Amino acid sequence: MAPKRVPIIGNLATTGEQGVPGVEATVWNAFFLPKGTPDPIVRKLNKAMSDTIDNAAIRNRLEELGLDILPPEQRTPEYLAKYLPQEIERWGKVIKAAGISAD
Repeated sequence: MAPKRVPIIGNLATTGEQGVPGVEATVWNAFFLPKGTPDPIVRKLNKAMSDTIDNAAIRNRLEELGLDILPPEQRTPEYLAKYLPQEIERWGKVIKAAGISAD
């Protein structure tokens, strides 16, 4: 359901290629810290995470596993602060429309 084919399963067409345009869902990960975590700690952890992803051996292994590595500008606390509310709104609508609730 990704917007582009995933190399690990490159023969599997995207939903758009299968005639269902606009139906996309991707997996993403983020580190969340307690509210009020000092900015220097947030920055240090973010840099360590980004440096780790940029390590060639680790990056290659993650890509072998089918992960799509985001560019550095999409690995920042600022990007996540903008992205997360969009995801909540997007999937919140789907959850409400389907009548899904947490038990």
